[in-house]
Amino acid sequence: MNCFQVTLIIVEQLVTWAVGIVSWIEQQCSNVTQQLQQWQQQWQNQCTQETSKVCNSLPWPFSALCGWVTTLVCTLVSVLVLVVIAVVQVACAAVTILATVLLLLILSILVPLLFLLCIIFPCSAPMESSMPPDNGWLVTLGEAIPPRLSQDNTVAVLPDGELACQSVIAAIASATQTINLLQLEFDAPFIATFVGATPQTLLTQAISAATTNGVTVRILLNDDLFADSVPKLQAAFAGNNMIEIQGLTIRPFGIMHAKGMFVDSSTAFIDGLPFAQGYWDTQLHLVTDSRRGTGAGGDIPPLGDVGNGVGNKPAHTVSLRLTGPAAADVDSTFVSLWNSVSANQAPPVVVPMGQGTQSIQIVRSAPRLSAVGLSSGEKGVLEAYLRAINNAQMFIYMEVQYFTSPVIGAALTRALMANPGLQLILLLNENPDLPTYKFWQNSLLSQLAVFPKTQVAAFALWRTKSLTDGEKAEIMECYMEAKVSVVDDVWATVGSGNLDGASLGHEFEFLPSPLSCMSAAKGWRNVELNAVFYDGIAGQPATGEVRTLREVLWREHLGLEEIPEVPPPGGWLKLWSGIAAANISSLNATQAMGGTPRSPSRILPYAPALDTLGQLTQLGVNVGMFDVAPAVPQ
Repeated sequence: MNCFQVTLIIVEQLVTWAVGIVSWIEQQCSNVTQQLQQWQQQWQNQCTQETSKVCNSLPWPFSALCGWVTTLVCTLVSVLVLVVIAVVQVACAAVTILATVLLLLILSILVPLLFLLCIIFPCSAPMESSMPPDNGWLVTLGEAIPPRLSQDNTVAVLPDGELACQSVIAAIASATQTINLLQLEFDAPFIATFVGATPQTLLTQAISAATTNGVTVRILLNDDLFADSVPKLQAAFAGNNMIEIQGLTIRPFGIMHAKGMFVDSSTAFIDGLPFAQGYWDTQLHLVTDSRRGTGAGGDIPPLGDVGNGVGNKPAHTVSLRLTGPAAADVDSTFVSLWNSVSANQAPPVVVPMGQGTQSIQIVRSAPRLSAVGLSSGEKGVLEAYLRAINNAQMFIYMEVQYFTSPVIGAALTRALMANPGLQLILLLNENPDLPTYKFWQNSLLSQLAVFPKTQVAAFALWRTKSLTDGEKAEIMECYMEAKVSVVDDVWATVGSGNLDGASLGHEFEFLPSPLSCMSAAKGWRNVELNAVFYDGIAGQPATGEVRTLREVLWREHLGLEEIPEVPPPGGWLKLWSGIAAANISSLNATQAMGGTPRSPSRILPYAPALDTLGQLTQLGVNVGMFDVAPAVPQ
C-alpha cells in the first residue's frame, strides 16, 4: 500500500472532521440564537397580554399609568434580549473564525508532517497476496490436513439480535456444566429478551441463574484503552465464585473482536452482535425502538457524521448456533486464548458427536499471541475468502460491516475479469463508523466501477417511519453489523471477520508511515472467528444449508415472501437492482419502500456521498418529502 495513498485518505478524514467541528459550532450558535429569539418573542407577547389584563382592571388614571410603565418595562426587556442576541451572534462569529483559523493552523502543520514522514520513511506497506495458495476450496494454512474441518454438524441461522439472544438465553438456561463466553463488548445492563417492549431477561441474570445449578462460567472480553466491559462486569458478578472474567489485551494495535459462546461441550454460538443494547434489534429494524436503548453510540458530536460512531439506528446482525464437532473447534479457540491469560486453566476440549450433515470449518485471524497455536499469528479468514472468490462461477454475495481491503478488491477484480458471467452483489454500510473507512470503501468501489452495473453493484439498508398529522415520513440508514458472504450457493461464511485490514491481514487504514509498514511487518490485526460452510464441494456432502442461509437473508432485505428457485434473466443482480430502483420510485410516490408490512423491502443503491442527505439526493430521492436522519442519529 503506497504511503502517499494512505496519507491522502487520512488527510481527507481530518479535513472532514475539521469541517464537521466548524459546522457543529455554527449549529450550536444557531440553536442558542433561535432559542433566545423565541424567548424574546414569547416574553413580548406574554408581557403585553398579562400586563394589559392587570392594568385594565385598574381605575383611570391608574390604568393608563400602569399601561405606560409596563409597556416601557416590556420593551426594555425585549431590547435587552435583542442586545444579548446580537452579542451572542458576534461572539459566535468570533468563535467560528477562531476555530477555523486554529483548525487550519493544525492542518497546515499536520498535513505536511504526514507527507514528510512518507519521504523520511519511504516504505510502502506490503499487502498480503490476493492469490490463494492453490485452486482448492478448503483452508489449509499450509498444512497437509485442513485444520478445524468437521462433518456431521447441525447449523441454525439466527438473523438479528432478537432471535440470537433468545437462542443464547435458552442455551444458558439448559447448561449443566460449563459456559465459555468470548466477547468484544458485554454491558452489564444488557437486556437479552423482551415481552413486547417490556424487558424480560438480563443476560447477567441468566448467567447468574445458571451458576446456581453448578455451572462454571468463564468470560473472556476484549480489554483495551477504549473498552470498559471488564471492570463493570466484574462488579456486576462480584461475590459469585462460579464466574471468572478475564480481559485479553492486544498491543499495540488490534482488538479481540471474536464473539462466541460454548455450552456443555455440545453447543456453540458464533455471535454477530456485541452484548451492548444498541446492537439488539428485530428483523423489522424499526426506525424508533426503545428496546435498543440509547443506541450503539461511539460518536463525538462535534466531529460530524463521517467515521464517527454508530449512533442510535437499526442494526442488522447474523449469528449461528452450531452443534456437533464444529462446536468443539469454536471452544478450542476460547480455551487457547483463556489459558494464555488466566491462572485457572480451562480443561481440554471434549469433541461432541455430530447428529447433522453439514461440513463446517472454523477459521481464524490472529496476531502473534502467547496462546497455544497462535505464536506465529493466523490469517485463516483471509485464505477462506481468497479461495472462495477464486472458485466463484455464478455469483458472490457479501453483506459486511467494513469493505476496505485492497487484497479482497484485487481478488474480486481478477475473478470478475476472468469470468464476465460472474456477478458481485455487495450490501454495505453507507456510513461506516470508523475513521477513514468511508473513503477507503469509496476508493475500492471506484476500482470496481470499471465493470458494468449488470455485473457489479453495491447496496445499503434503509428504513422509513410513516408519521401522521401531516408530518414528514422519517428515513434512516440501517447499520450493517453482519459479516456474511455466499458464493454460488455452495460456500458461505458467517462470523466476526470484516473485509478490512484489521480482520484479514494487518491494520493500515488510519496508520501513517512508518506505523503502516510496522503493522505489515509485525501482523497487527484483530482476533476473529468465522464458520465456513462447504455444501457439495471439496468432497463434502450437499445439504442446501448455504442456499437456506442466503434465502433467509434475502427475504429480510428484499421484502419478498419467497425467493425465486432460480435467478431471473439477467441473474440475481438483476433482481436486486430492480427492487432497489422500485424502492426509489416508491419513496418518491408514497414515502415508503416496497415489500409487505410483515416483510418490508429496505435496500437502496449505495451512494458515495459523505452524508445521508447527499446520499439520498444522489439516488434521486426527493428528500424534501422526508425527515432525513443524520448518519449518526442521537
